[in-house]
Amino acid sequence: IFFKWPKIVLILVIFSTTCVFLEGGTDSWGALYMRDYLSAEGFNIGIAAIAFNGSMVLGRLMGDKLKSIFGLYNFLFISIVLSLIGSLIILISGSILISIFGFIVAGFGVSSVVPICYTLVSRIEGLDQTVGVTIITLAVYGNFTIAPPLLGYTANLLGVHYVYLPISILFFVCTALIFFNKKILKFSSF
Repeated sequence: IFFKWPKIVLILVIFSTTCVFLEGGTDSWGALYMRDYLSAEGFNIGIAAIAFNGSMVLGRLMGDKLKSIFGLYNFLFISIVLSLIGSLIILISGSILISIFGFIVAGFGVSSVVPICYTLVSRIEGLDQTVGVTIITLAVYGNFTIAPPLLGYTANLLGVHYVYLPISILFFVCTALIFFNKKILKFSSF
């Protein structure tokens, strides 16, 4: 199962692991980013994680409704672009309020991507549903152990402010992948 993946499975693995990079990065590094880069104090140190996770919950609750309104492919595209915009806001912001807005946008955007990846991988013809779900699950949970240390290495090398640089780059890659693979993703979303 690990050597004969259809192209779409690889794309979905990239989408899901990129989202976990953002989730794990925010949970592990959001407070340090607020404290060390933006000089936040007290409650404001933890507000990045609260804003991100709160908007993620809201996004998950609204995900099915939004999916039915926009369609699966369009909703996936919107979600990835929102995650990219939120990550870029966090990366370039020098303000606590603007950064919090970036965390809200990123959290809302990332909230439904992994569930959509599970939906799409379970619909791939010629791939057993259990195998597809297992591949995404291994990628997601494996990345939860890899993302925080890699982002920590980035923070150590370049500074805490740049923790969101690799995340933003990964979301650029995801945006390009979804745009240039529209045909196979739309076909799988029926």
